[in-house]
Amino acid sequence: MKTTQTITPREPLDLESSKGNSRFVCPSCRGSLHRSVDTWECPRESFIFPAVAGIPDFVIPTRREHVNQFLRIYQDVRRIEQWGDGSPEFVLGLPYEDKTGKHPGNWHIRSRTYECFIADLRQIAPEPARVLDLGAGNCWLSLRLRNQEYHVTAVDVNLDERDGMQAARLAIPHIRSVDLVRAEFEYLPFADASFDVIVFNSSLHYTKDPLAALRRVSRLLSHGGYIYVLDSPVYKHEKHGDAMVRERRKEIGRLVGREIPDELGGSYLTFDRMTQLEAEYTVRMLRPKYGFLWNVRPVLASILRRRQPAAFMVAKLAPRTAGMT
Repeated sequence: MKTTQTITPREPLDLESSKGNSRFVCPSCRGSLHRSVDTWECPRESFIFPAVAGIPDFVIPTRREHVNQFLRIYQDVRRIEQWGDGSPEFVLGLPYEDKTGKHPGNWHIRSRTYECFIADLRQIAPEPARVLDLGAGNCWLSLRLRNQEYHVTAVDVNLDERDGMQAARLAIPHIRSVDLVRAEFEYLPFADASFDVIVFNSSLHYTKDPLAALRRVSRLLSHGGYIYVLDSPVYKHEKHGDAMVRERRKEIGRLVGREIPDELGGSYLTFDRMTQLEAEYTVRMLRPKYGFLWNVRPVLASILRRRQPAAFMVAKLAPRTAGMT
């Protein structure tokens, strides 16, 4: 019989002490920070991290222009494709109802992914486990987890008022029960072992090297913790993933009418790449129930001689020292 290691409930992450010493760490050197009003200072790097709209901004100063260049194009695309409207009704309806009516098929898939994920999470992480939501966007997943008594920290670089963390902050009175932090996946401002569960929420494919990103965040896991990857494309062959990236970059360029940086096309996982992780992690691929039509897509692609579509599964990883069967 298979057994699943469960996470022992812990106290929520205390991001700030009462004495002015920050519980954050510098995302660059990982040294201690000192808080003064709404700023955090790294004495070693001489970096100042401000709060923007009440949200701590831990994007490293030397990388802010790079992040802003990415966001200018990303936000344009999201507005053109109408991914959000900034209303509380839109955020609270996700992933089951797309009140914009623009992407019902995508949200149907994501609702099935969410159901698969939350069913598994309940087995291994009883409330009040500490969860890090990476790529939180408007925080729909963070809010659903918080409503189930998990302690949630949401991270994104996008503070957009329609589609990013400001949309959640401004629209939903209860957002203060979720800790909002602006940061890059590659440079997270949290001490080691701060979280019991880390979730890449349709976001791992925005990293340049997904496997390296997984390894970096592992240090933030408590003993016995888990990483989940939701709604990132997985391909059997790299040629099909590369074709998808080219198609997406071309489409984005058409939408915004200018050349785009490589990372806007995204990246992807392959089953072979996931296998590479098995020396360090126990990896399980959970299959949400997307329906018959979704399952026959590969057959239709072969008949029509098109590239193979991506698989979207829930990847569950545990460092081997933690053990998972």
